[in-house]
Amino acid sequence: MRSSTKKAIDLITITAGSQGEMDIKHIPLGILYVGSNLKKSGYDVRLHHILPKEIDITLRRISNRNPLWIGFSVLSGMTTYWAAIASKKFKMLCPEIPIVWGGHHATLCAKECLLEDYVDIVIRGEGELTSVELSEALFDFNGDIDHLKDVDGISFKTNQQEIIHNKGRILKENLDELPLDFSLLNVNTYLNREKRRTVSFFSSRGCPFNCAFCSTPAVFARTYRCHSEEYVAEKIDDLKKKQGIDAIYFSDDNFYLNRNRARRIIERLRKGGIQCTTLDIRLDQLDEEDLHFFKSNHVMGLFFGWESGNDRLLRLMRKQLTVDRIRAKVELIERYKITSWGSGIILVPTESFEETMNTIRFSIELRRKLKGCTISVFRFIPLPKTDLTELAISEGFKLPVSQEDWKRIDPLERSYRVQWIPWYTQEMDLKFRYVQELSRHNISLYIRNGILGKVKNYFADRINRRMSCLEFQRLWEKKTYEFLLGLYCFLTRKRVRPIKTKILD
Repeated sequence: MRSSTKKAIDLITITAGSQGEMDIKHIPLGILYVGSNLKKSGYDVRLHHILPKEIDITLRRISNRNPLWIGFSVLSGMTTYWAAIASKKFKMLCPEIPIVWGGHHATLCAKECLLEDYVDIVIRGEGELTSVELSEALFDFNGDIDHLKDVDGISFKTNQQEIIHNKGRILKENLDELPLDFSLLNVNTYLNREKRRTVSFFSSRGCPFNCAFCSTPAVFARTYRCHSEEYVAEKIDDLKKKQGIDAIYFSDDNFYLNRNRARRIIERLRKGGIQCTTLDIRLDQLDEEDLHFFKSNHVMGLFFGWESGNDRLLRLMRKQLTVDRIRAKVELIERYKITSWGSGIILVPTESFEETMNTIRFSIELRRKLKGCTISVFRFIPLPKTDLTELAISEGFKLPVSQEDWKRIDPLERSYRVQWIPWYTQEMDLKFRYVQELSRHNISLYIRNGILGKVKNYFADRINRRMSCLEFQRLWEKKTYEFLLGLYCFLTRKRVRPIKTKILD
């Protein structure tokens, strides 16, 4: 690369937009890492974290910069669809500028992505080092395809439309060597000004477990690497000084895998005036000593996957849990009064109707045990290259052929389709859509006491009873509850908003 010349590169994350502005409240850490490394190498990088309605204006601004290449971070589902739409538009606008896809979906479906006219190059796996080498190769390109053949970790098309997969890039062991430059973003747009000023952060990458529905094992080969405690503390302290943050949400696949390290980080942050708002954990890692530690260090919340109310399906998912063990762990969490978010899955391949109803009823039981906590039930997402997706294929699921068609695996969208359950009907689709969305709505959760608690729990009982028998005609409770909630917020000047989605609203 000619170091005296800066070249523009634009990186884009398009959120699905299913929940409106809520979809862009977490920092796009994937493109932030890649952009930080490119900036350190002398490139003029801009990051774009946008909703679908912002695609056209964003692409016009990018075309005015005439970048060396434009990159899309792509997850499977509705984000694939919007990345495809945006890529098509940009290819028509600037046909000579290479379009590069990266992220989990592009990594696992590199060939399929490159079959599209609007995708020129795929970065497989981690993109920090690959993006720099790719940029250097493109800078000196001049139509010589050999420049790209030397870049590890990419797949690309030749001028004859032959797809080439270069050898994979070895995962970087020392993550601390990767820069993380938050000045590439307007961090203030991600901060809640009414409560704690919270940002999301990765302290580690990967997970050694092998859950059958998760794509992380395929992307990271079941490895686990982490930043040092000093790196984490330094970056977060810097955010506190420059942006005034006072809370952190760890977005790691498994923050608590190394228990001693995790505890030292939490303690160190607490002493520096930073509170942990949410930690992603596995229930089988959790004991009473951990919960006592969390409570003592003011950890505000936990996120965990309980997944199913059936032991057979828990074994199928390789969760290393049983229904009784989940029940015991949840009772322990409630004893310490720690706010939690628990996620379950229905409509798993080979699941019977009775097993689906077991999971729905179990979610209601957990909701009653964990007062004030959201226990959601999502419809199964057939992510590429996972064992449960392979099982779904054997049960009748047809993989999307085009990248736009991946929208039908996204359970937050009306385009979602279930093809792997033989007893499933279109009428049931509407009912299970209601189960999913009402389980995420704060109308379904219980609170502990007081007059407001009695009113709130009346609506929770009504809604959970509806879910337990799949009866959703004339759903007056939701409209009444939202009216009363709006009145309460007006009188108290508090903001308590139920989750709203396009599916129900």
